[in-house]
Amino acid sequence: MENNDIFVDVLIDRDIYPGDGYASTETDDEYPMDFTIYISPIGSFKDTFLTLAHEMIHVKQYHRGELVTTEDGELAWFNGSREDRWWEDEAYSKETKLYNSFVGRYKKIN
Repeated sequence: MENNDIFVDVLIDRDIYPGDGYASTETDDEYPMDFTIYISPIGSFKDTFLTLAHEMIHVKQYHRGELVTTEDGELAWFNGSREDRWWEDEAYSKETKLYNSFVGRYKKIN
């Protein structure tokens, strides 16, 4: 049986601009399975978790091969384009829905 688990470490980085974050993977695999998300510890609960949700969308993009890192270390959409930064458009358009889903489940537990 194939293991399809995706692993995401979330690390606090005080050197990141408040309310900011980024996702990365250390592998050259076409469909990576291991990721690290770095987020700023400065900001409200909502801002921190909106940032986390935003970066989780990038994890999905990396895992599906929609977002890749080029040889020069730049980000590009699956077709090699850097124009329009579509990956950010998707992340911004879905972060609030993902955040609200998390908060709704969190409230049910507590």
